[in-house]
Amino acid sequence: MGGAQSQPANGAAVPEPTIGYTLAYEILFALVVGLPIGMLAIVDQYLTSLSVKHTGDELGPAFVNRDIHIEYCQFNTVPFEQAGVGAAKTRCSMAYAAPVVSLGVAFAMIMFRLKRSLASQRIGAFNVAGVGFLWWVAMAIVFSFWTHQANQAKLPAFNWRNTYAMLCWVLVLAFAALSMLSGIMLSDALQRTAFGPRAPRPKKEKKPKKGAAPAPAAAAAAAPAGGAVAGAADDGGPALPTSVPASASAAADDAAEAAEEAMGRAKAAAGKGKEVALSTAPGASASASAAAASADEALDPENPFRSASPGAAKPPGAAKPAGGAKPAGGAKPAAAKK
Repeated sequence: MGGAQSQPANGAAVPEPTIGYTLAYEILFALVVGLPIGMLAIVDQYLTSLSVKHTGDELGPAFVNRDIHIEYCQFNTVPFEQAGVGAAKTRCSMAYAAPVVSLGVAFAMIMFRLKRSLASQRIGAFNVAGVGFLWWVAMAIVFSFWTHQANQAKLPAFNWRNTYAMLCWVLVLAFAALSMLSGIMLSDALQRTAFGPRAPRPKKEKKPKKGAAPAPAAAAAAAPAGGAVAGAADDGGPALPTSVPASASAAADDAAEAAEEAMGRAKAAAGKGKEVALSTAPGASASASAAAASADEALDPENPFRSASPGAAKPPGAAKPAGGAKPAGGAKPAAAKK
């Protein structure tokens, strides 16, 4: 039901029918062809004859007490015993005619689809589908009324009568849907609305209430990146954002701790040297004093030649201990000499 893509005078292309539209149209067309064929089979097999047991001898002894089928329309309003053979044949004739006319309408739709003109295809399909809709509206009303009368008379085959009436209303809906789908193809504006792309709807942002705290997501987005903190100015001015990387801060702390530990070890070593020097002979006191002074000089932070640890090299030009004494850590007590 598509056809070639049309190009109107204003230059805007008309979109092609979607796959869903094409599938829906073909399924509905299959219904308006297949259902009337099934309705003809229901009328022929179940609604135009009556099975009775023959008890008389009019047909000969071979048919006595046997079931025979008699022509009798099941849309009748009175039982067979009262109506007689062939009663209400007009109603069953209408039950045959209604599906046949519907098949003729479907055949006309096929013929319009074979036309070369795209406009003729669309206009013809819309008109023929409208005729089928009107036809089945009338037939559905009529057969619903006849079905109700036959059911009130308690005639057999009531299930098949109800099925026939129900299929009439199904065909009403099928032709109505075909009419609407065919009508879409008559207008370029309707085709753009049905098959064109749809713009996404803009999302409405909710305004925060007065005095309400900001949302967590908004607060996280407003915070400075990299773990920034706000520092207040000395003069009571506005807070200034300062960013301190976490890795640099940790490295600085580790370096400060290592420096303090090294200073503590150096001071402990220097104090131990002084105690050992005082416990030696009087001749070695000058050597111990010189070693202590050298250690204090090495620990002086303003000395450019100071070392980070007691075991580091001494600055050039430093005086050696008097008397060739060994460093404080290597001096032996005087009591050990003989």
